[in-house]
Amino acid sequence: MTKETVENFARRLPPGDPYYRLVFGTRPGQEPPSEFDRIDKAVFDPRFGANVAFSHAAVRLPLPGLDWPAAVQRAHEHWTNPSQADDNLVTAESLNLPENAGPCAVMHALLACEDGSDELIGDCFQCDAEVGTLSNDLFWNVRERRAEPFYLAHLQENHWAGLSLQARSQSLFGRDLFKLAIRTGEAQVVLAQADILRPSVNAVPTEALMDQIFFELLSLAATGLSKGRSSSQANPALALVLKYKLLPKTQDPGSDSLSGMQLSRTALQPLFDDLAQRLSLGRAMTQPTPATIQPR
Repeated sequence: MTKETVENFARRLPPGDPYYRLVFGTRPGQEPPSEFDRIDKAVFDPRFGANVAFSHAAVRLPLPGLDWPAAVQRAHEHWTNPSQADDNLVTAESLNLPENAGPCAVMHALLACEDGSDELIGDCFQCDAEVGTLSNDLFWNVRERRAEPFYLAHLQENHWAGLSLQARSQSLFGRDLFKLAIRTGEAQVVLAQADILRPSVNAVPTEALMDQIFFELLSLAATGLSKGRSSSQANPALALVLKYKLLPKTQDPGSDSLSGMQLSRTALQPLFDDLAQRLSLGRAMTQPTPATIQPR
C-alpha cells in the first residue's frame, strides 16, 4: 500500500477502532490519541495490513466497509476462521515472525530490493511465490514505499530494550541487511551478504532440521509464557503452536508453562509433513537454509 492509501484508511477508521486499540494499547489517565497521532501511527506501521485484519478478527468484528486490499480481507477471514487452511498465508506469517530473526531479516531485505520478485523469494524460501506478495501486503509494507526516506529510516530503528545479546546481534544483522538492500536494490547482493548462495559444507539431515525448528518454536513459546505473554499478539510463537494444536499437556494441569511437556511424534507428524512440503527442506540441503542464518 502507498502512503496515501494507508493515510486514507487511517482517516476513515473511527477513533475507537480495534486497530487503534491494538497499536496504542491501553492509555489509563491519558487523552485518547488525536487524529494526527492515529494517522501518523498507521502511516509508519509496516504491519498495517496484518494489524487491521488481526485486531478485528480477534474481537470477532468484520472489517470496516472500506475497499481493503485482497490480502487484508483474506487474512481477516483466516484469523476469524483459523480452521480454514491457507498454507501460503501461514508460511508468510511464519517467515515474518520477529523471533524468527534470520528468515525475517532476509525476507524484509528482499522485499526492499527493486529486483526482489515473488519468484525469487519463492525460490529462496522454497515456498509458493505468492508468499512474497502476502509478506509485503500484510507484514512489511515496503515495495510501494521505497522512495520514502523517512519511512525507510523508521523501518531501520531497533527496539533493543529487554533483548538478550544474541537477540540484539540478530537485530543488528537484520538492520544491516535491510540497509544494504536499500543502498543497492539488488537481491543477489543481499543473498550473498546473508551467506545463502554458497553450497553447504555440512548439510543437515531433513529430519534433524525439522526437529531443530520445532524445538526453537516451542522454546520461544515457553519463554514467552514464562514472561507472562499469553496472547497471540505478545507471543506469536505460541499462536502458531496453538494454531496447529501442538500445545502439550503438562505434569501440572494448572501450569501455564511448557516445562514438563510431553510431545509424541504422532502429534507432531501433521506439522512435520506440512513443513516438509511447503519448505521443500530436502531440496534446500544443497545450500544453507534461512532458518540457520546467523549474523557475521
